[in-house]
Amino acid sequence: MNKSMYRITKYTLVVAAMTAILTSCHYKEFDEFAPKYKTRIIADYSLLGYDHQYTNMRTVLFPLTAEMDYPYQVDVHDTTIVSVPEGEYRVLAFSNEGTHETYSFDGYSPYSASISAIHANTEGLPDTLKNVYDYPDRICTFDSTGINVVKDDLRPDWSLNDIFLHPQEITRQVRIHLYGIKHPEKAEKIRFTLDNLPIAYRVGYHEPSDSLCTMIVKGSRDFSEHSLFYGNMNVFGTGGDIHHVNALIEGPGFKIIMNFDVTEQIKRQANKQDIVLELYTSHDLYDDIPSGFKVDVNDWNDNEVIINM
Repeated sequence: MNKSMYRITKYTLVVAAMTAILTSCHYKEFDEFAPKYKTRIIADYSLLGYDHQYTNMRTVLFPLTAEMDYPYQVDVHDTTIVSVPEGEYRVLAFSNEGTHETYSFDGYSPYSASISAIHANTEGLPDTLKNVYDYPDRICTFDSTGINVVKDDLRPDWSLNDIFLHPQEITRQVRIHLYGIKHPEKAEKIRFTLDNLPIAYRVGYHEPSDSLCTMIVKGSRDFSEHSLFYGNMNVFGTGGDIHHVNALIEGPGFKIIMNFDVTEQIKRQANKQDIVLELYTSHDLYDDIPSGFKVDVNDWNDNEVIINM
């Protein structure tokens, strides 16, 4: 095992928290359009297949034949009633409750709609880690063309047109398990990174972006499995052809980076919604503690060790 030593300053990873926003969107109010017809938008989460926590779907109606100058957006909480002109629409919707991604489109085209991860705070991270992003929240979307709002001659002023949203999850889960660390109690802080992941998801095209990044997640120790360190993240897809996990572990007076090639593991699970990466080592954290180290935050020096597994 080759070790190279160098010093860096101690750092604290700050997980960015942002309110999800829509940029560059300016829509007219419904009341500006006439005639208009009441339309009921209903969110049905039954296709998700898991115990979700979604309560809000940002919904955008793009007019295909309707007499509207702009798309219309509305937040749908289970069931929401709106009024729009008669005509055909393309309807895009996406969960709008996360704090680790941004939502954007140019205000006109559904193909410009995207959901992007946000930059992580990289203060103190080693220079070898570039283009680091926070992982996104679990996100679901819905897209349907040919949604018609029609006039009901029998009840022209208050008829209901139903639009059912059947969102499906676009993010995938990656679970990182690191086994075999000796003296795991010496770990004071654990993080994992996974590289070559899509930065964004192109909602209108139903595909991840081509732009790639490294995503970072805080790790934990499983006290029922004394030597298990783990971290879970959501991703927009698996992106590039080659993937590495870095385990960044801090302890009293030391920092280590353990690098693992997980390319084959990801390839074997390319079609799975839930990807599990199993990493094994026999590294002893006790050996990383500097000789004669005293637990005094005013005197300690940080040593970083890079370990290629």
